[in-house]
Amino acid sequence: MDLPDLRAQLEAGQEQLAAASDSVRIKGEGPGMFLVASKGNRSVELYSGDDAGATIDPALDGELLGELDYDSYDSAIAAALRWLDGCNLDQLKATP
Repeated sequence: MDLPDLRAQLEAGQEQLAAASDSVRIKGEGPGMFLVASKGNRSVELYSGDDAGATIDPALDGELLGELDYDSYDSAIAAALRWLDGCNLDQLKATP
């Protein structure tokens, strides 16, 4: 994915996560850019994959809990929203 497309994808994800988050921001530069969203003591990092997939890394009280891969960016956004809404880690892992 080229940089303008990555930036556009991250900005769209930022909009989708904004209503469910206290804070959403794009971090990094160039091809290493990713989203970080937080709500209360929960946060999630969202990375675009080289293909159509994406990865999230949920965190609780600032501790990253491990990366979870999804087949699509939309699935990763949905998982990030569930995490921020209070889903537990086992439920998140069980729902691709």
